[in-house]
Amino acid sequence: MTVWRHFSALKRQTVQNRLNIIIGLVIIILLVGLGNFWFGMKVMSGIRAYVGGEGLWSKAQKEAVSHLIRYTQLRDKADYQKFLDHTEVQLGDKQARLELEKPTFNREIVRQGFIRGGNHPDDVDDMIFLYRNFRKVSYISSAIQTWAEGDKETERLLSTGRQIHTLISNSSAAGPTDARLSSLVQDVYITNDKLTVLENRFSATLGEGARVIKVTLLRMTVAITFLLGILSLSVATMIARALIRLDQLKSEFVSLASHQLRTPLTAMNWSSEALLTKNPENLTSTQKKYLHMVYTGGSRLSNLINDLLRVSRLDLDKYELSESEVDLRTVVDTVVKDQQKVIAEKNLELSYDVAANTPQLWIDKQLITIVLQNLVSNSVKYTPQNGHIAIKAQPKKGHVLLTVTDTGIGIPVLQQPQVFSKVFRADNAKSSTSDDGTGLGLYIAKAMIKRIGGSIWFDSKEDKGTSFYVKIPLKRRNRAGSYK
Repeated sequence: MTVWRHFSALKRQTVQNRLNIIIGLVIIILLVGLGNFWFGMKVMSGIRAYVGGEGLWSKAQKEAVSHLIRYTQLRDKADYQKFLDHTEVQLGDKQARLELEKPTFNREIVRQGFIRGGNHPDDVDDMIFLYRNFRKVSYISSAIQTWAEGDKETERLLSTGRQIHTLISNSSAAGPTDARLSSLVQDVYITNDKLTVLENRFSATLGEGARVIKVTLLRMTVAITFLLGILSLSVATMIARALIRLDQLKSEFVSLASHQLRTPLTAMNWSSEALLTKNPENLTSTQKKYLHMVYTGGSRLSNLINDLLRVSRLDLDKYELSESEVDLRTVVDTVVKDQQKVIAEKNLELSYDVAANTPQLWIDKQLITIVLQNLVSNSVKYTPQNGHIAIKAQPKKGHVLLTVTDTGIGIPVLQQPQVFSKVFRADNAKSSTSDDGTGLGLYIAKAMIKRIGGSIWFDSKEDKGTSFYVKIPLKRRNRAGSYK
């Protein structure tokens, strides 16, 4: 219930506060994960160092015993010295262990002891960390107890070695042959066997501990990864929802604002057009100039508002199709006539060919008209004086392919991937005309064509021209008389 209360309290927070809380938790868990990684590496490194040290310890013990037995046979003092040299490994480790057992230990003495025992200097800190922090943990405690028993057996081996050395040193040149020496040699073998058992037990204990730690660390890592995944998913979901909601609010605001602007703008355009067309002789040239500026600006603003409304409806998925039988040739004729004035001013050659076998389309007439208007108006706008524009429509299997080709300024290669993005205009388009445009036409065209299951693409070469291709799916009439 407590967890549920905290969760409910979190849901009541603002998006910003929730995001801050979750990011804070992610940071904490990341720090815990880093701590877990560091801790695991220290522990595993310490265990590895002790296991490696045991190998050195075992090898030195066997070498010491070998030289001591050789000493009893050959009576060469060099063998006895080698026996003493090899026991330095055990004595060094013992020095470190005894110092670490103290409540307050001298780190330098411990370091000297471990290095004397043949351990690498870089491993000493991890060995100290493991001993001091895990002294009371079962497997470490057991390993230390085995270590202490080994030190006792090493002291027994040294004592036996000293006795052998004294016996040999005090004997005649022929060497001792009494039962005392044989008994001491037997003690050496017994001690050696005990030390071997202890060494194996020490390694096995640390090995078992390493396996337990590995499983524990793995579980902790999985748990931390799971928590991070959940929190990251929560952050991503929260951001996605906020962005979607923000986009909806933006589209709703644009739609509302555009509707509110439309009424006074329509009145302004109507009034200015009426003044220009009715009794223009009553106006001075200056008045005509200003009215023309008002009318032109109003028309451009009206076009922008219409584009914004279309974008908002498309983004909000509120664009409703009104399908009917449409003759594509009629649509092309209408669009070309709308552009005729600019075509004549720029002395453009515009040709269009709608194949005779092109079927009637079952489509939203306004939609296909808007798409074609955007493509043709762009071609007219960005094709230089005396250029050529061609419009073609050909029926294909299951669709009609509509093509608009021009000899205009083209689209720069590096900017072509952005062509269908919102408010995008290529650099050469901005510099080639004083018309600032909206950058929404191709975005609207693609969104509308996609809505009817079609597709749109293009190929273009800068300063050579552009061809846009529109694939319009055909819908066939079913037995009931409707189209599908």
